Order: sequence, then structure tokens, then C-alpha cells
Amino acid sequence: MTRLASAAELRSEHLIPDQFPDKCLFLVHDGDLELDSDLSLDWARWQDGLAGGLEHLQEMPRDLPADLGGFLVTGSLRLSGALLNASAESGVALIVRGDMNLRQASCGGAYIRIDGRLCAQEVIYAHYNDGELHLRGGLCAKALIRDDHFVDLQGPTQGHSSGPLTVIDLREQRDPDDDERLPKALKKLLGNSTLSLSSVRDGLRQCVPPAGLSRPETPQQWRDAVWKDHAAVRKLPKPLRTESTYLLMLDPACPLRGAEIAELVASIPNAALTERVRLAAFMCSPKSLLRLPVAFDLQTEYARCLAAVADPALYLNEVPESFRPATMQGADQRIAALG
Repeated sequence: MTRLASAAELRSEHLIPDQFPDKCLFLVHDGDLELDSDLSLDWARWQDGLAGGLEHLQEMPRDLPADLGGFLVTGSLRLSGALLNASAESGVALIVRGDMNLRQASCGGAYIRIDGRLCAQEVIYAHYNDGELHLRGGLCAKALIRDDHFVDLQGPTQGHSSGPLTVIDLREQRDPDDDERLPKALKKLLGNSTLSLSSVRDGLRQCVPPAGLSRPETPQQWRDAVWKDHAAVRKLPKPLRTESTYLLMLDPACPLRGAEIAELVASIPNAALTERVRLAAFMCSPKSLLRLPVAFDLQTEYARCLAAVADPALYLNEVPESFRPATMQGADQRIAALG
């Protein structure tokens, strides 16, 4: 049975925390619950008639209050999918009085309390400091990844294959010299992933399994991988060898050195070497155009790029002298004389 009840009605029997005022309403499911889906705690999934994955439950209240405080399961909860709380700032509270079984969990801004044992096939990711994760009956998972989040872990813990639970604290283990480098323990967990820490955190927030974070998938992830190691561009899947992907890689913020950008340009297929891509490469490193295929007239290319930028003088000294437009030779000499 699923019903609405106030925090005042539930507080003594189900230990509702004082942070939820008496009038705060909870959606309550009496007994055990099994869902063949994900369960979302993000507010966006609890509006306009949605209920975070509970829409098809029998006896669901038709109109959930806009100020609903949380979801209480008086028994155990089993999900075939994941517990999703990607929002770092807030979320519908979840209290499970029994055990909970799921594929994976992303615990963000919501208050989450599991009084029994939490068992996950993959990992538990607890992120940002607005939410709380209380595990009263122990934890079984591949890993618990803490990312500046309050975690109260009581009871026995166990990793997979009867080994110890892997606990990774990103706040303590992050590389002080490189914010985007994966901590060793996290990189090992992800099968020596080449992704940046930002990409991995984004994936974990959305409950992407660790196996899906071992190699880049999106254009943004490939950009991050190439910025870490320019040689990674050679492994770029054919469907992503497009103008838009290479423009991401050749963004003005690109940290690659001139020689590395030249190698990147040399790897771009002719079909993707559009005028926009060639201009982006020029703005990152003018000399990188020397790696264009022989079909391109470099004299014309350099003239076009210099005409397209707002301040040609910023780039002129990096243009090989033999390819500088004649109209700029004098300007170049005057700049050198002033220097």
C-alpha cells in the first residue's frame, strides 16, 4: 500500500529526523517494494505527475504535493536499476527501514538512510556536501566513492568476490598538481581509464557503470582524453571524426603544445578539415598548418587565417616567413624594430 503521511505521524515509529518539520509530507510504501527500474530522487523527476520511477505503482496518490519531503519504505527495497540523485544541492529524501539492493547509486543533495544492509552490484558514489548518506546495516559494493559528502557507515562492509570494500575519498586522494588526473585507486577501479576526473564524476553522478567509464564515449570526453595525451586522437571512433569534435579539441583553452597540435592536425581526415577547423588550428598554433595535406595551398591558408583573426600581429611571428603575406612583411619588420 502506498499513502501520504506527515512527518509528525511517522516520526516516533520510523525515526524521522528533526530536520523534517511535523507538517512535511512523506510518500509511504508499507512493506517490501520491488521496482523493475531506476529510482530518481531529483526534484525534476517528482513534478508534473512524475514520481521518480514510482508512477506505475498501484494505489499511488494521483496528485503528489509540490512540497513532498521524502519517500519512506517500511520494508526492504529492491531496484533492478540505479538510485539516481544527480542533483548536488537537493532531492527527495529516501528512508528504507529494511535492506536495499540495486545496481548502482548516485547520492547527491538528498537525505538518504538505509536501516538494513545496502548491496550494490557496482559502486556507491556520494557527492557534494549538501546531502547525507546513512548506512546503518552495512554495505556490500565494488566500491564506495566519497566526493566531499557526509557518509555515516555502520555495520559490516564487503567488496565483491568476498574481498574488502574499496573506499575512495576524492577529497583526500586528488592529485594536488593536476585536478583532472584520476586518483590511482579510482583509475584502477575503472580499468586504467583515460578519462579526466571531471568526466568520470559526471558519469558517476548519472550512474554510468564503471565499465562505461573506462574509455571516452562523448565528444567532450574524447577532447579531455586528447588534451591529456594528444596521441589518443588516433583512437577516435569514425562517427566522431567530425568538424564539431575537432573544434572542441582545438578550443582556445587547448593546453597542448605547438608540436602536439601539429600532430593533432596531421591526424584529422580531409573531410573534417573544414575552414573552421583550419582556422581553429591556426589560432592554437600557426605552425600546425604545415601538417596540412599537400592539396592545401599554404600561402592561401595563412593569408586567409591572418585576415580572419582580430589582431594578426599576435600570430605573425609564428607564421613561417616564406608564407607571410607580402603586405605584412613590412609590418613584421616594423614590429621587430620596435621590439
